Amino acid sequence: MNAGDPAPHGQGQVTIVEGTTFSICAPSGDMEPGGAQGLFFRDTRIISRWQLRVDGQAPQPLSVVDADAYAARFMLRRQPAAGHADSTLLVVRERCVGEGMREFVTLTNVGREATLVHLELHVDSDFADLFAVKEGMRAARPRTPPPAG
Repeated sequence: MNAGDPAPHGQGQVTIVEGTTFSICAPSGDMEPGGAQGLFFRDTRIISRWQLRVDGQAPQPLSVVDADAYAARFMLRRQPAAGHADSTLLVVRERCVGEGMREFVTLTNVGREATLVHLELHVDSDFADLFAVKEGMRAARPRTPPPAG
């Protein structure tokens, strides 16, 4: 696959890199916990979980465009409603890494009727060492409890 070409639906992982910062994620843009995905800076995983949910579900990946090594655009859609074959909500995630990570999420309703959308972003960090992640080891550093409320 060449830079700028859409990634085949559901295949592979997407790597975005700039200097000592890089991210590894699924074709949906999600970084799933428990594996090698995440946002890394100077050999430490800063983000171990980054999951976007639309109405409580993971959006369906359509394509990925990574025209630059440090940026990618993930084209997704909301899961179709029960009894429908298609979705009327497009979700675009534009991500770039460098000094940190920035992600912009754009929702487009292509239907004729107004729609209500509930967005969630699940984020976690384990500060695991890159080499421990590569070896499949769990983070040895203590985790802090999630904030209440």
